[in-house]
Amino acid sequence: MAVLPTYLKTSEMETSGLPCYQKDAMLILSSMGNERIERDAMFTRKKAQRASLRTHLREKYRLPQSEQDENQVQLAGDDIDLPDDLRKMMAEDEDEEEEKESFLNHIQNIQNMDIDTIKDKAQATISELKQTAEQKCILM
Repeated sequence: MAVLPTYLKTSEMETSGLPCYQKDAMLILSSMGNERIERDAMFTRKKAQRASLRTHLREKYRLPQSEQDENQVQLAGDDIDLPDDLRKMMAEDEDEEEEKESFLNHIQNIQNMDIDTIKDKAQATISELKQTAEQKCILM
């Protein structure tokens, strides 16, 4: 196959008098170049997604950060879309942390209350339950 100059554009190839098979070869080579560019971009995005996952796991488990992962994420720029698994995992982590925080806040509130207040609240709750049960059940 003859090597054609890369500076020839498609419109120039048609008017340059090249044989048909050489024009086809040029089109194939240009499409292969485009596919390679797309493949490289996809590879970079995947690497950035993996780096993002590692960064998240390092933050979650309080491990030392990696400059290589940070550079990979920055290299991809705005092209990063987090994988669905990572999104689900991050949402679950946030929910768990919210539950822990609310539970810990509740425990701290209980510690701040005195025993008499807790007894009063418990007795009030029991009396409310009895009244509700009496209203709903005629046999009691």
